[in-house]
Amino acid sequence: MAGWAIVQSTSSGPAFQMAISFGLTVYFLHEKRGKNKDLLGKAFVNAFVALLLGWLVGSIFPVYIPIFPSAWGPELILSLFSFVAFFVFATFLK
Repeated sequence: MAGWAIVQSTSSGPAFQMAISFGLTVYFLHEKRGKNKDLLGKAFVNAFVALLLGWLVGSIFPVYIPIFPSAWGPELILSLFSFVAFFVFATFLK
């Protein structure tokens, strides 16, 4: 997803990739917890927290440590941090 977002960053923002990643994170968290309907809301909340955490870190980190190319817009950098947060939440949360 991150590679796709980087390649397509010049034509449009990474909104579609973010929506797919958010949905997949909810799906993977829900599958890990056993497909209980009561846990679908918890999976959604956890994915939303990952999204917010990725946006928060992605908006603070590049300001203090400017390691990203100047051609990358702020929406792309925020989405890359959100992809990492989605991966961490989907992999390590139970």
